[in-house]
Amino acid sequence: MMPTKHKQRGEISPPLVFAISLLLAIGYVIYAGYGEQKRHEKIETLLNTPKEPTLADLEQLAHFKTIPTPDIRPDGLYWRKVDDSGQCRILQIFFKKDWVGMELKTILKGFDQRKILGKAEAKYHSEGSVMHFSDIKGNLSLFAPKGQAYSVPTENTVELAHTDSNGQRYTAQFVKLKPTAPVPTCSASK
Repeated sequence: MMPTKHKQRGEISPPLVFAISLLLAIGYVIYAGYGEQKRHEKIETLLNTPKEPTLADLEQLAHFKTIPTPDIRPDGLYWRKVDDSGQCRILQIFFKKDWVGMELKTILKGFDQRKILGKAEAKYHSEGSVMHFSDIKGNLSLFAPKGQAYSVPTENTVELAHTDSNGQRYTAQFVKLKPTAPVPTCSASK
């Protein structure tokens, strides 16, 4: 009779350790993929849901409707770059006669790829200094459903008036990109 090898209390066999590790790895991959999918679905929902205007937004729109339509009509590509909380965002607005297109790009600092978060286009007409949009194609959240207050101080700048979550007014200035200039990017080294 062969002597049997007795395991010490608390000793775990290597195949059992391997099986548990494999199950944990598979579970993590499935969970991470599911979480990423849910995150993308949430972003898509946000991009396709127009922001409901607040009372401050409606007051601002009413004020801008009384201001005459700007004499200078925007034409071409205008852009704005915002560095915020480790992310760089570039918003581009394309104006052409009665058409406007918007594209929102973002990059996480330290990474070299850009990601387009939202893209849309629409027809617009002015009522005073408020742009009203129709025939929207793409991400609905890029166009305000009740209109966008704006001004055109020079042919090289367009200013969009906004209100923040506290009802405070601010202006986002967009600068015209010259035809020979490179398209603005976020620096990956920041």
